[in-house]
Amino acid sequence: MEKMKCSKCGNPTSVGFVLETGYYYALSVSQWVEGKPKESFWDNGLNLDGKAEYPITAYRCTNCGHLEFYAYAQGEENTSLQEKKQHIHPI
Repeated sequence: MEKMKCSKCGNPTSVGFVLETGYYYALSVSQWVEGKPKESFWDNGLNLDGKAEYPITAYRCTNCGHLEFYAYAQGEENTSLQEKKQHIHPI
């Protein structure tokens, strides 16, 4: 797999994720959700109404610390960088 390069300085990046701490300190990966948030009393604060959800993948520059976030559809994180550029959803 090709390495992502920093869009600010061109140096290599390392892949990671955004940690979400939930109820009773449950740990998970943050998700990108399509559309605007819709508050709901019954659905733990937000009603997703079947909206698309994608886990957030983060790339951190090893030189300047710049972060870039992407929301890949399931299975896309294993495709080549060229294929990713056609399907990624920048956040």
